[in-house]
Amino acid sequence: MTLNDISDQVRAKLKPEDKVKQERVIPYLRDVLGYKLMDFEVPVKFGRMTMFADVVIFIVKQNRRIPYIVVDCRAEGKIKTDDWLQAESYAQRLRTPFFIVTDGTKEGWYWYRTGERQGESMQIKSELVPHAEVQKEGKTLIKFEDLQSLSRIIQQCNDIIRNEEGRDPAESFDEMSKLLFAKMKDERDVKKGRKRESEFEIRTDERGRVIDTISSLADRVKRLFDEAKEDYPKIYSEVELKSAKKIVAINLKDNTIGQIVGILEPYTLLETETDKHGVDLKGSMFEILLKGTFRGPLGQFFTPREIIDFMVEMIDPKDDELVLDPGCGSGG
Repeated sequence: MTLNDISDQVRAKLKPEDKVKQERVIPYLRDVLGYKLMDFEVPVKFGRMTMFADVVIFIVKQNRRIPYIVVDCRAEGKIKTDDWLQAESYAQRLRTPFFIVTDGTKEGWYWYRTGERQGESMQIKSELVPHAEVQKEGKTLIKFEDLQSLSRIIQQCNDIIRNEEGRDPAESFDEMSKLLFAKMKDERDVKKGRKRESEFEIRTDERGRVIDTISSLADRVKRLFDEAKEDYPKIYSEVELKSAKKIVAINLKDNTIGQIVGILEPYTLLETETDKHGVDLKGSMFEILLKGTFRGPLGQFFTPREIIDFMVEMIDPKDDELVLDPGCGSGG
């Protein structure tokens, strides 16, 4: 069985509305309307009950993500007369000015302007549909504000690798790490003035229309990773030495790389550091990924964060002191 066969089996298990979302809705929103800042399966609170919006499109104001459009996806030909009421309730909870109900077909896109109260939303004509230029506010990247939002975005990327490539968790983690490495390299080069524009992005014209090709985008990302290895040779040198014939490179299909770039592009990993409680977001995110990837099959377990904090507080190590822990395992 090939990786393509596995990927086809994964797709076959998707619900019809999820296939519509992945194969029609997201490409249309991204490639035709020009929206890049999207989140998926976004939790919407109704008292004690939590529902999930299929897609939420955001705009950026003062470096913060603001919900802008809720998208409710349906299986082809399965839109019912009152389906818009559910999408309306999500839009009102998230305070988005617009929402969509769609089955992904050419005629099956129903746009609404969100009303103040239930049932007051109005359907709008196609010429009034907001395109991406409405949400543009410069090239400022968005910091992740909490671990939940960061983890959700990274999980979306992992899901793409799993669905498109049929990779196991360890392989997905390895490829995801390479892409994050390339993304950090790109941000660092722009910040230090080594180049004027980001390369880890889907390039568009003045009207937000995509002018990149999948192959050119993938080639740029692969080159960024190779350059990052040169900047930090110790990170992958040991792996390459142990397998003399194998050069570490991004081993993903161009389309997979393009989808993940589209998700990560609006955010900054370089400037994402801690949340309001002082939690190291990138470190905690990698810890979560490692737990889900390696615990169980390799028998590795990670010390709970609460115990780590307790131990550090009790020992109170100083900057100039050394710690000897023969039983630390991997050091995670």
